Amino acid sequence: MDKILIAEVRKKAKFEDNSKFGFRSTFVSFDRDKLKNEIEKHYKIELVKDESNDFPYFTDGGFKYSGENEDWLFETEAHWHDII
Repeated sequence: MDKILIAEVRKKAKFEDNSKFGFRSTFVSFDRDKLKNEIEKHYKIELVKDESNDFPYFTDGGFKYSGENEDWLFETEAHWHDII
């Protein structure tokens, strides 16, 4: 069965005191590296994995990254989904 990688990007303003991510975007691709690169290009950030966290790369090939720029914090998590 064919699969597609769907990433959810959550962003939060750095100046807010709450811990909730208020803005969400979705990106899709058949290729993990292209998906990561497109998200970085779109937001003009570098996505990095937390080396202390064993969860950044999922066993199914998905990923979890974070990044930031001057104004925003980003959390990105991607999972493979069946195409029906």
